[in-house]
This record gives sequence, structure tokens and C-alpha cells, in this order.
Amino acid sequence: MAQSKWIQGKLLRKGVLRDHHGKWIIGFNRRLGLCSVLNAELWGILDGLTVLNIKNWDKVSIRTDRVE
Repeated sequence: MAQSKWIQGKLLRKGVLRDHHGKWIIGFNRRLGLCSVLNAELWGILDGLTVLNIKNWDKVSIRTDRVE
């Protein structure tokens, strides 16, 4: 699960990785500056997949609340 938030005119992307029971595993964030909501969403997915790859997890389900 990830969310975007404007802080001092710049977009901050925050994300959380959870296990199959919904239990928190790790959180992450990235300051994106000026960008579209779609780009922020894609950065959140990429950052989450990067963390999963580093931890050698190979099964993943991506959920987002953005449908645009």
C-alpha cells in the first residue's frame, strides 16, 4: 500500500509492504519533487518491487487504490 503527500511543494511517496496476513513487513518513502500522480504511483510500485528483489522474495501481489 502506498500513498502520496505534498510537503513544501514537493511530492513524497510512502509505501508499506505487508505479508499475506496483512502484517507490516517494511515501510519506505521517496521524495519525488514535481510529477504526475501516475508517475508517483509507478515509483511506489518500483520501490516496493526493488525491496522485494533485494530480500529475494519471488511471490508478490500489487494493490493500488488509484484507478485513473
